[in-house]
Amino acid sequence: MTELLKEGLIITVIGMGLVFAALGLLWGIMAGMQRLFPPGEKPLVSLWQRRRGPVAAPVPEEPPAAPAAEAEAAPRAAELAAIMTALALWREEEAAEEAIGWRLPPLLTRWMAVGRSRQLQSWSPRR
Repeated sequence: MTELLKEGLIITVIGMGLVFAALGLLWGIMAGMQRLFPPGEKPLVSLWQRRRGPVAAPVPEEPPAAPAAEAEAAPRAAELAAIMTALALWREEEAAEEAIGWRLPPLLTRWMAVGRSRQLQSWSPRR
């Protein structure tokens, strides 16, 4: 009895040790990846910038100044693009919801009832 218990404990300790060693290895890999590639930056660009130094981002040009009343009334091109994108996404979501609602079968059809009743029956041969 004690031999079996000792063998079982040894196997358990070795197995759990391997599990925790693998978890530690994965944690180390993830920590190293996070240091190499910080979140929020593009991986290849950040490595390149670290070697060469920071690169100045291009400065976008400002459109010519418009009168104050006209600037407040008319939306900018970026605002229009954002509005159109939001509307397109909303229409796609509505269409997807309608398609799902149309494809849903009734709660229980005849075929489903027969299939479920067959699943409840034993498959083993009768003795």
